[in-house]
Amino acid sequence: MGMFDYVRCEYKEMPLEHRELSYQTKSLYSCMENYLIDKDGILFVEQYETEEVDNPDYDPTKRFSFPKIMEKKNIEWVERPITDTIRFYDIDDDGNRIQYIATYVKGKLVHFGIEE
Repeated sequence: MGMFDYVRCEYKEMPLEHRELSYQTKSLYSCMENYLIDKDGILFVEQYETEEVDNPDYDPTKRFSFPKIMEKKNIEWVERPITDTIRFYDIDDDGNRIQYIATYVKGKLVHFGIEE
């Protein structure tokens, strides 16, 4: 399966019921980054610093419980002007794959739609 990125799409042509969902994509850098397509079609990437903190849920009796975790801080969304096509997808309640496509040229969204 491999790594992927997450995309949330608030673009005005996206169905309302799908705007709060997170979709997967392998069309970008596949570094487990978070992307946002805003209501105007502008693509943003989440940038942040991390800090090691105590894990409040740490349980030394559990095999995969760790005393320290990384926490995001100073989160900001930075515009990512690209020339590329992003395909992002999810599986609906009936097990069908839903795939959207967003094509950018020099950071401007030139095509958006659902891919059958």
